[in-house]
Formats: sequence, structure tokens, C-alpha cells
Amino acid sequence: MPHFEIQNRPAPAAASTSRRRNYARFVVLHNDLAGPHDALAELTAPSSTSAPHFYIAANGTITRLVSERRAAHHSGIAQWERRTRNIDLISIGIMLEHALASEAAPQLVALHWLLDALELFFGWEQAEILRWRGPQGQQPRGMLYPYALPPALQPQPQPTPRTLGDELVKPASRARTLGDEADLQSALRLWQFLQEHTYAQLGGSLNLGWAFHLHACKFDLGAPLAGVAKTPLVVGGTSYGYQVFARDTLYNEGRNYAAVQSLAKLITDVAHVDGLALALVKASYSASLASAAARAPARGTLDFRNDWRFHQVALQQHLGPSLSGNYATSGKYAVQVFAADTLFTQRSAPAGCQQLSAIPPTDPAYTPIWAETYAALGGTYDANAPLQQFAAANKLGAPLSMPLVKVFEGNSYTVQVFALDTLYSVAGGPIKRLSALPKPDEVNRWQPAPATPAATSSPDANLLTNVQPSKTPERIQRLMTLATSLLGADAAGLAKYPQLRSTVTGGDVVCADLVTFCLSQIGVQLWGNVADPTGSGRTGRRAANYYRPDPVNQALLREVTNESTWLPGDILIYGIGNLSVDRAYHVNIYVGPFSYNGRACDVVNASQDMPDISAMTKEYCMQTHCWAGHYKWTRRVRVLELEREFAG
Repeated sequence: MPHFEIQNRPAPAAASTSRRRNYARFVVLHNDLAGPHDALAELTAPSSTSAPHFYIAANGTITRLVSERRAAHHSGIAQWERRTRNIDLISIGIMLEHALASEAAPQLVALHWLLDALELFFGWEQAEILRWRGPQGQQPRGMLYPYALPPALQPQPQPTPRTLGDELVKPASRARTLGDEADLQSALRLWQFLQEHTYAQLGGSLNLGWAFHLHACKFDLGAPLAGVAKTPLVVGGTSYGYQVFARDTLYNEGRNYAAVQSLAKLITDVAHVDGLALALVKASYSASLASAAARAPARGTLDFRNDWRFHQVALQQHLGPSLSGNYATSGKYAVQVFAADTLFTQRSAPAGCQQLSAIPPTDPAYTPIWAETYAALGGTYDANAPLQQFAAANKLGAPLSMPLVKVFEGNSYTVQVFALDTLYSVAGGPIKRLSALPKPDEVNRWQPAPATPAATSSPDANLLTNVQPSKTPERIQRLMTLATSLLGADAAGLAKYPQLRSTVTGGDVVCADLVTFCLSQIGVQLWGNVADPTGSGRTGRRAANYYRPDPVNQALLREVTNESTWLPGDILIYGIGNLSVDRAYHVNIYVGPFSYNGRACDVVNASQDMPDISAMTKEYCMQTHCWAGHYKWTRRVRVLELEREFAG
């Protein structure tokens, strides 16, 4: 029986990117006609920007080029299930020497073995296998189609759950304990897993592309008690988005998604809460109570009462919103459960207020009040449960789940979510806290934008959050506002701007349409047709190739280096071959920092056959060339007329 080990031969970092919280769902097979020596040399060369995850030679040798945890640049934007999408983010790419044939027994056995290993690693029931076909005829993009893998002619060895993974290859003598502080990548994956479980209790799904979630994770605001509000809160004619967390309610004004603000900082006098602060407190109570009511029927008085002792104490001590009404128990207590603590008093002393976290286990109220706290979210109190005892000793607030056994990457964890932290332990090991794990780079780097009005001139364009109007020339401000106002569907952009509608065909704003329209609308002097060595006719203003450095625009346009300062109005062009014999294939425009759908961006992009004018970052555009695996280079050019605006 053959034995397979995976050889590691890493491709450059530019050949892959983060999956951005996507999950691999299937395998894409590619053919290589060059042979392993030449193919692997090309794929691992320092200049390489594309590679599959694995290469399988005809003799069955398996080479791993990209970690299966990352998105390898192997298919890029392609057609699949009648949709055009970035296949790399959701797939594993495998390249095969020549076309896979049934007579290539060692290669086929190796492929079956690798697919079995991937199924174990990702938890697939059965790997879905697709074939890649490159652009053909009038079809500008690659396509995927289902593939029925021939059966292996010889038995293959069975992989173990440890076959794949960053530390690779041979089975280890013991199971890996994810979360060991010595293994940063393991700890980061565990952090993501536990956060997703935490958010799933009352707050929907974790999305690190959202400003609220980045902010809450960075500043340890505890578990979400409801999802992002579907309906904005309107106060004084201004709309506010918000989300309730255990330690605070986060909010933003209008579409300034990155300008995250804190309700706790808004309240300066708990005895006189009014205006926006009062509206947010009431909305927070309503949202968290609705989440709790989905677990257990609500009891008692649910409204926020600013003159009630429980509510004043909760605001003063930042206990978060309520998870139960204010009600009388069947015994002798009045109780209300808040995120960070449960408040109670004897019914004979209605003006009193005690905190569950402040009384010892010997207090007669301890057990019945903990029982009420669990019951508020449909749970059952167990005084002997280790995680409960740890949470009580460390004052972690209300339980949002019961202890559950969760399996992740082959390890079993006992996990329980409390409002202020999530606890976990492995197979009877020590109890640990989610908050003690290292956080991803995107969380550590997060900083909210200033809470100032966006620099815009129309309601549809209020997206810019970091622009300083006093330092930005007026014409550049108009360009930024115009470009960001086009974000969304092409059809909507056409409806708002008759000039744009008159220049495009078929209702599809292509990449050069966007750039040309923005420049022409602020009065930039454009130029005549440029050269096109391919003879395809892409020489005019509706073609990306129009923005290539060319003798025609030499006095109007110049290329700038990557080290040069980025200026709003800079244009990014993308290509495949040398411009002396090829043309530019895509173009978009840098407009400076703005926030769109809760994500920090700075580039506006349109593309043929894609429905939305979209937002990107310059880092993504430079590192992946806008669409991973499709274009081979990115260059930046600058309109000299706009550059002089900044100099003046």
C-alpha cells in the first residue's frame, strides 16, 4: 500500500490571501501540461502571484504550496451556479500534472487520499469536486463545472485528522490542544471559534467586517445581547444605528459606520437621562428583553424607569441592559436580571437594592437568585457546575448558555457563554477565558473614525468619514463625493445621473465609465485615443486601456511609484502582460478613506458583468491586483491637473 507524505514548498505570500471569514466548500481541479519541475518552479518563484493549494504529480507526489486555511489565488473571479464570484475564498485548489486519467494510478490514489484528508480537516461529509475551464470565446471569465472522480484502482492509506494543518504532516503522538499560548495561530483560530459561538447566543453572527463587532472585540465589551438593529433609531430627525452589548451599547450616526460611539460615555448624570441617551437606553432594554424572551417568557415590568432604584444602579455601575423584567418571585424577593449582575431586594424593603455578585454562597438569597438568573434565559442553575462556579467567583454576569460540549479541529471543549466572558476547558483541564486569548490583527488595529459629519453634499453620498475638508481642494472633494455616491447598483447610478446614463450601454457601468465620468464631471481635461498593441480596439474613454501611460497623455498623466503619497483621484490600472505588447484590462479610482457597509475602504470600483459599483481598499488592489489570480500587476497613475490642486 503506498504511503503519502505532503511535501512543503511554499508559494510567495502574494499567491494567497485571507479567506475573510469564508469557509472552503469544495475542491477545484486544474490541469498542468508543463510537468512538475517547471510548474513548481514557476508557482514558487518570488514574482508568482498565483498558485493552487496542492500540486499532485503523475507519480503521486503531493506538494503543498499554500496553507489550506488561506485562500490561494487559483481560480479568481469565475462563473459558478449562474453566478460570478471570487471562487478562491470558498475553495481548495488542486493542480494535477497533465489531465487526470484512470491509468495514472499513483496520481489518482494520491488525489483520493488527499480528498479524504480534506474531508476530515474541514468536516465535509463528501468533497464536492469541480473542474476549472479557462475563458473561451466570448466568455471573459473562467467557469467551473461538476466532475465525477474515477475510483482509485488501488487502495489508499487512510489519512488522520492531523494529516493537514500548518504544522503538518505525519500523525503526532498526541492530539493537538488548540489554544496553547505557545501556538499563536492555534490561539487565533480558537478565538474566532469561541467568538462565533458567543455571538450565536443572542447577537446573530460575528462579522469582523462590521465596525460594531471590531469595536466590541477590541475593547472587551462582552457578548452581544441582540443583533445589529434592523431599524435605525431616529432622534431629532437624525437616524442612528446601534447594537447592544453586555458592557455598553454602541451606536453610529447615519451612515458613518466607522464612527462608533459609546452610550456609556454619553450618560453623564444617571438621574437625568434624556435626549439621545434616553432613547438609546430604552432601545437597549427593548432589544435585550426581546432576545431573552425568545428563550423564556418575559415576566414583570419591562419598561425602563429612570426613577427606579434598580435602573439607576444599573446605569451607575454599567451593568448593561436588562434581560428580564422587574418582577416578584414566588418567594420573598423582587428581582431584575441585568447583563453584568442581578439586582434584588426583599419585597418588604422595595427601596433596597442588593447585587448577586456581592453576596457570599452562604447567603440565603444566593441560590434562589442564581436560579432566577438562569431562568431568565431558559436555563437551569447547577451550583456544582465548574464553569458556573468560576463565573460566579470572577463576576462574569448572567449566563447566556448552558455548558455545551463543542468539537473544534478534533478537540472537545466544554464551553459556556456568560455576558462578560466565555469560558472553556479541554477534557477536564483548567478553565480558561476567551478574553485571555490573543486577538486577530484586524481587531488590534481597529480605531473608530472621528464622530463628525461626513464630508458630503447629498444624502446619498454621506459615506466619507476621514476626509478633512479644510485640507482637501474643493474640486477633489467633489470627485470623492461623486464617486462614493455611485456605490450600489449600476441601475441606480444611471437613474441619478443622466450624463452617465447617456454614455453607457445595456445599463452596465464598466470600470472606465466610472473613472471617466468622475473626472469629466469635475472638469478634468481628457485626451484622445491611446495605443492598443493587441489591436482589439480598446483605445477610447470607455476602455481601461485609455488610462495607460501613453504619448497621447504624456503631458496630462504620469505613473507614480508605490512609495509615493496616495492622493484622491489617483487611478489604478491592471494588466496581464507587458504594456509594450499588451493593453490594460481594468481600472478603478482611489478617493481616500471612507466607510461603506461598516467597512473601511478607499477605492471605488466598477466592472463589466458585475451588478454593483463596489468599495475596496488600496491594499487589496495592490496585493491581489483587484481580483485574485486574474490580473498579474497593478500600477498607479496620476492626473497632473489634480496633482496641481494639492500643490496650490
